[in-house]
Amino acid sequence: MNDRIKKNLFVLCVCFLVGYYTAVFGEQTEHGKAFLIDVLEEELPQRSVISIYQGRNGYLWFGTLNGLVRYDGVNLDVIDEAVLPVLGDARIIRIFEDSRTNLWVATDGGRVVCIKPTGFLGFTLSKVNDRVTSIVESCFERVWLYTAHGELFQILGTNVTVWEFGAQYSSMYRGLMVEDKQLLWIGVDWGMYGFDVGSTNDTREIGVLRYVIPTRKLDYMVSSRQGGYWRLADGRIQRWNTNALLRDYGPYPWKYSARVSTAIEDSRGCLVVGTINENDGVYWMQPDGKWIHISVADGLSHDGVLSLWQDLDGILWVGTDGGGVNKIRPCIFRPVPESREWVIQSVCSDSEGRLWIGFGGGGVMYWDGKNTRMFGPNQGLWNQAVRSIVVDRDGQVWVGTLGGLFRLRGDRFEIQLLPGALSPSVNCMYLAPNGTLWVGTSVGLYVNRNGDWERFNLNGIPPLAITAVAMDTSTNLWLGSRGGGVLKVGPDGSIKLWGITNGLPSQTVTALATDGVSGVWVGTTAGLALIDHDIARPIPVQQGKSIFPFRGVNYLLVDPQGWLWIGSSVGLVRVDPRELAAFVRGQTDFVHGRHYTRADGLPVSECSSGSQPAAAIIPDGTLWFPTIKGLVKLELARRRVNTNPPPVVIRSIRLDGVDVITNWISGLVPSEVVVKPGVERVELEFAALSFNRPDAIRFRYRLEGLENKWVEDSGNRQARYSRLAPGRYLFTVTACNEDGVLNPYGAQVWITVEPPFWRRWWFMAGSCVAAVAGLGGFVYWISAMRYKRRLRALEQQRALERERARIARDLHDQLGANLAQIALLGELIETSAGLSEEVATHAKAITESARQTSEALDEIVWATNPAHDTLESLITYASKHFQEYLGAVGIAARLSVPSGIPSVYLPPEVRHNVYLALREAVTNVVKHSRASEAWMIVVVQSGTVTIEIRDNGRGFDPEKELLIGHDGLKNMNRRLAAIGGACRIITASGSGTRVVIQFRILGKKN
Repeated sequence: MNDRIKKNLFVLCVCFLVGYYTAVFGEQTEHGKAFLIDVLEEELPQRSVISIYQGRNGYLWFGTLNGLVRYDGVNLDVIDEAVLPVLGDARIIRIFEDSRTNLWVATDGGRVVCIKPTGFLGFTLSKVNDRVTSIVESCFERVWLYTAHGELFQILGTNVTVWEFGAQYSSMYRGLMVEDKQLLWIGVDWGMYGFDVGSTNDTREIGVLRYVIPTRKLDYMVSSRQGGYWRLADGRIQRWNTNALLRDYGPYPWKYSARVSTAIEDSRGCLVVGTINENDGVYWMQPDGKWIHISVADGLSHDGVLSLWQDLDGILWVGTDGGGVNKIRPCIFRPVPESREWVIQSVCSDSEGRLWIGFGGGGVMYWDGKNTRMFGPNQGLWNQAVRSIVVDRDGQVWVGTLGGLFRLRGDRFEIQLLPGALSPSVNCMYLAPNGTLWVGTSVGLYVNRNGDWERFNLNGIPPLAITAVAMDTSTNLWLGSRGGGVLKVGPDGSIKLWGITNGLPSQTVTALATDGVSGVWVGTTAGLALIDHDIARPIPVQQGKSIFPFRGVNYLLVDPQGWLWIGSSVGLVRVDPRELAAFVRGQTDFVHGRHYTRADGLPVSECSSGSQPAAAIIPDGTLWFPTIKGLVKLELARRRVNTNPPPVVIRSIRLDGVDVITNWISGLVPSEVVVKPGVERVELEFAALSFNRPDAIRFRYRLEGLENKWVEDSGNRQARYSRLAPGRYLFTVTACNEDGVLNPYGAQVWITVEPPFWRRWWFMAGSCVAAVAGLGGFVYWISAMRYKRRLRALEQQRALERERARIARDLHDQLGANLAQIALLGELIETSAGLSEEVATHAKAITESARQTSEALDEIVWATNPAHDTLESLITYASKHFQEYLGAVGIAARLSVPSGIPSVYLPPEVRHNVYLALREAVTNVVKHSRASEAWMIVVVQSGTVTIEIRDNGRGFDPEKELLIGHDGLKNMNRRLAAIGGACRIITASGSGTRVVIQFRILGKKN
């Protein structure tokens, strides 16, 4: 928040407080003092509070004889020499904050400590047993200290200059005051001395002595926000401007022998004085010049006053000599003693503002503001259990009781008989805008038309106990019942019902109210609801710090300013009905409002229930609220909304229980907190420095980066997070005061959660590089191993192929030559003359056998030679065999082979098995088909080779042949299956045969 915003907020606060206290303390009423006093005593380390100060951050500081105390409205932090060794002494007598937010603390032992945001500075007074009596700041950021022994200290930075002033004489009073930042006044018993400290920058001199104002006895000096100062001297109270008297306010209102121990100026520019030795308490001047005296008789814990302070909310803090701290604040509620602290059920006023009060068991009281008159059995009101009172337009007083309806005639009440009922219990009465009086009873609804009573017909609905009646701007009549929900009766007689099944929180209605804008407000035993455009919406009961901490609604009232007042068993709630309606409709998630309890001056928090009308408004705007302990008065002119947004601070930030705020005394919170790896728990404690109703402050917080929505604090003023993921988060906490005024800025702190080393960028980058390198190395190693294995396999394959080639050559060269020679010799024998027929036959057989063996050898050489491990060689060799074999037996052979067969590598086993399967198929054509024509069709497509052997023979039944046990067909299937191929035989008796062989080719030979 920048300085301009702070300045504007300060001006607004001052304007608010001036109007607030002028209204609240402007006059006293016949019902007692207009303030509440709360005592802070047991919680303090010691009960003598010698100094009070509020810092710019909002904390209150108390100086006691057993330590310095920091207070946030809930928590007290005690600072002694054990916590802050530089103090040297725990007897705190003076507290002051300079313009740089340095906190100056003086002890009774002569120590002076400056608590800075960056550290601590301390020194000891030069004289033994001396102590500081006053601390001020002038221009050029000079801090001045005056001591009981007459030493004057000037502190500028780390330079300390000391003079003696008035040390040669004894003085009961020694004080300092700065006027317009330039003029330093030194006050002693015999006078005032004004030094122009702004005339020189030389820190070795005090300044030019401009003014000397002698006195017989100077008691106190107080600078004024309006310029000039207050002077308490020679038994008179005066306002001065430099050396000129502005106004004399007359003699002291306190005892002349009483010693003035402290004095301040309040936010209205009025003087507040504390006295010490005559048990005279506090004297508070009012704008009209009158004084309010506050003493033990008014609730002050002790009449010996040591210190005074007024905080930003206008609360007066009084430090006493053994009675702790007293918090004095305005009270807008006035209990009415005449109500005798009895249970008040109903209150109503006549046209002149005089009250008729109905007691739960004590009859009726008439009160004109001064005199009272009771009505009971002796005055005809034989049933004193009053539930409702109404004064109609004619001035007739109607009283509803548990024993029937009564009307006042003269000085006596008379029972009024209702048609169709014998004195039923009256639950409520309602005077409509047109003057019609409606009465709700235990047996139904009655209406008075032109002086005659009649029962109101609800169109066949069984009689209900009517507990509340209201009428909206459209003249719809609204009825609340006990157990039957809400009924709306239109001008045309139509009726609509609401209950638990269509939006109400309960079937038992306790109150109805209309504000003319939002709709109809329905109070039930289980909460509040709004009926708007015939839609009922319940208001959820909010837990924790909420303006709706109740369940049951006792009564409702809309005041002339448009506020909705809700009476409950836990206090009064004031809320803007339009904002509340927006909340119910889901248009906002926050409702401004105020929850009033005993802490605000109510005699008891529980409001009365079971009556209508319950609360009342008299013509002058005064509100009257019934409670179970009497009647309470609230004048709207005295009520002011606290428009000061509460300062929000972060008290502590703990990581696994260890606070990271090293200088928590100064209240300085780092802008960013770094959470190291391994921290399990982050805890933040916060406070709102508004002291009027600290228990009514509502907090909400959010950790951006983790939470999208605001979290409503449950009342413990802490936020806890476990195991935050690494990242940067922004924690924000805001608060609203007792009147729902929200601080739009709140307090913030960045939280950076560092990742463990294995999640840091350098480790992750290094890990990625290492992983990539490792993966690359692994891939390289795998590739190298594969390459080596492949190389070894190739070498083995090469060696095998060389061996196969050698074997093929040897077979061809040696065995082939020998077979050729045998065949040639056989032919020679055949052609030799003179051989017997038998020898010739044997020679021919030898020749034929040699030729067949040579052909078989040719196949073996072809299959063995690695030079033929290609698809092209397979197709060529098979085609050749197909043509030669069929041609030898007279079967026409037809070939269909694509041109450009790829010369891809075929493993020897593939080539061998495919060829043998093809040869088996061709052999079957020759042996079994009786075909005249056969085809060999080759198709190479998408890495698959299809070879089909087709004939036009007689065909056969494959299943039958397999059952007979022909091994040729089985061998063909096994051979193709062994190489991952397939063999299909398509045939039928008399329709030829198709043998389809399919196999995959792997690629080109490497």
